[in-house]
Amino acid sequence: MAVDPRQLLLLLIALAVPSVAFLLGRTRIILAWVGFTLFVQVFDTSIVTNLPAGRVVGLLFLPAAVGLFREWSRLTPARAWLVNFAYLVLLGMLFGFLMPWPDISGIRPFTVRAPGRTIIYLIRTVSDLSLTVFVMSHVTRPGGFDTLRKWMVRGAAVSAAFAMTTLVTGIDFYTLITSLREYAKSDFRPRGLAFEPRGLGLACAYGLILLLSKKHRSARDWMLLFVIGAGLAVSSSSSALAATIVGLTVIAFLGSMRVRFAMVMAVALIASVLVVLAVTAPTLVERSRYAIESRLQGRGVVEANRPRNAGEAVALRMDVFDSAASLFLLRNPQYALTGTGPGLISLPASEHIPYGLYRSVFPVIDNPPSHGILLELSNTGVLGVTIWIFQVLAIYRAGRSLRRYRGLPFPPQAATTTFMVGAALYAIQVSPSPFWAVFLGVGWAIAAEGAALEKAKWLARRQARMAAPPQQPAPALGQT
Repeated sequence: MAVDPRQLLLLLIALAVPSVAFLLGRTRIILAWVGFTLFVQVFDTSIVTNLPAGRVVGLLFLPAAVGLFREWSRLTPARAWLVNFAYLVLLGMLFGFLMPWPDISGIRPFTVRAPGRTIIYLIRTVSDLSLTVFVMSHVTRPGGFDTLRKWMVRGAAVSAAFAMTTLVTGIDFYTLITSLREYAKSDFRPRGLAFEPRGLGLACAYGLILLLSKKHRSARDWMLLFVIGAGLAVSSSSSALAATIVGLTVIAFLGSMRVRFAMVMAVALIASVLVVLAVTAPTLVERSRYAIESRLQGRGVVEANRPRNAGEAVALRMDVFDSAASLFLLRNPQYALTGTGPGLISLPASEHIPYGLYRSVFPVIDNPPSHGILLELSNTGVLGVTIWIFQVLAIYRAGRSLRRYRGLPFPPQAATTTFMVGAALYAIQVSPSPFWAVFLGVGWAIAAEGAALEKAKWLARRQARMAAPPQQPAPALGQT
């Protein structure tokens, strides 16, 4: 099948921008590029496999990440990550090559059969690790965190602005730029410069939370917040709505009173946008209502499925990828304990696609679950979920210990809140873009600063003990 020239051009741009910046030593530009392309996803190509622009950066930075191994591998969350990755490799060898999951369709190409999926997923995981180390190395420098946050917000605003333009003109700019499948004409749900309306909604949810987690907001920030809020509203995504609610809940608990007040103002602003849309675009509102209601009612639930327990009843109300994976793990709990290997869950789960609409549209599935916790459970079982939670708690603890210190390369409270929001949103919704790798990079930077301060305090105590004059022994009884 011939490759559209636009895909080749976009891949060339995704390679050229970071390559040139690396050669010129302008790595801060690459950090901005990573943040921007998380939400402006037109540079994510799919010539051989899906390759987001951020993962290209990870692959290019890989030699440097290996060179920095002694530095980042000392961090507690990084060591936990390495343990989980080693186990993932073992499962890949077992279920990808020695006892490969069968392809029930018999027509899957090599890239989505067990051996090919194992190779691609492990390479993608290594690329994400390298991207995490890259982000960590820049967030630990003054101004790095602000640069990353600024360009992520700008990316969300640009994608939202294109979505509003699509709403007025009917032009699907994503397809126009990338040549990939059309979406807007069939669903009339704008997606901006994201891969689908859900991608736009998630981009806006992240952008909204990043703006609200700032200590101070300028008039420009409020303008960006309005644009992003409008993009969130027109995406009509129930996943994005859930992500926004979760994100707001996190910053309500972790943010300052100023942040909570800004959150209330933002909710009021988005509500006003929804009122305007209800008057000016009733068709969009009706489609949004139908999309959310159908999700809540469970598009995969039909009488023929007959859920055996409460777990299956919940699973049948998920998206097809999550539903099939959950049903497989519920019916085969031994694999929930051990895991099924790197991204391999879609192979055995294809036999558990619910009857009805899902089974008629998807004879097999090739995508892993879209819920982060379910993805970790599918890949490496209970061990993977436990390690993931341990990483998050270790980073949160380090962030809490940094709050009373000044002169750090990033604002500790804002960085910790940003990481925790990223963790919460990843737990409920995974994106094809390497969101988690970027937020984990922020988390590892927090852990690195916490470890550096602990080491400095230990050295100070040691020097104080060495500098103290030796104590004279007390005279024995009877001596003068």
